[in-house]
This record gives sequence, C-alpha cells and structure tokens, in this order.
Amino acid sequence: MQIHRSLKPVFVLSSTMLIAACAAKPCQAPACGDDQSLVAEVQGLLAQHPDLGPPNIITVQAHNGVVYLHGLVATDLQKQDAEDVIKRSPRVKRVENMIGLDNSTF
Repeated sequence: MQIHRSLKPVFVLSSTMLIAACAAKPCQAPACGDDQSLVAEVQGLLAQHPDLGPPNIITVQAHNGVVYLHGLVATDLQKQDAEDVIKRSPRVKRVENMIGLDNSTF
C-alpha cells in the first residue's frame, strides 16, 4: 500500500490516536475481571510479608492466570520469596518474575 507523502503524517497521527484510544478503554471481557481479582489476591499475599514491603517496590499484573512481577527489591532472597509467596495461590498458573535488584542500598 502506497501512501501519498503529504498524507503520511495524518496516517501516523490517526494510527497513534487509535492505538491510544484502544489502550485507554477498560477491558470488559469476563477474563479481565478474573485477572483483576487475581492481582488483588496476589497483592494481598504480598502485603502479608512486611519484608517485601517498602522500601521494596513490587508491582503485579496478571493475564489468564499468569502473574507478572515487576519492581525492585534489595536482595535475591526477597525476589525469590515474592515468587514463592505468589505460587501458593491455586489460581496462579505461572509466575514471570521480572523483579530487579536495587543495588543503591549497599
């Protein structure tokens, strides 16, 4: 598909706006409710472990039973503990642990 040069900026702008609008619309599918309740459950499990709280930062996302962990913790042990705590939930199919180590505490 060839686009006339003068229309390229319009095409790029409208495509960007469309993608942003889709991303901003909340998910209405039934699975989204399950994902949201799983995130809340996992956050509750993490909250029961003060050693994983501040100054550590752990964010949680879920999609179809897969939990994604992001953030920073002080030690490898805390990173592994966060994953182990979450795996206790029978609703968690898999954990993708992308938590990094914050070396600024040394």
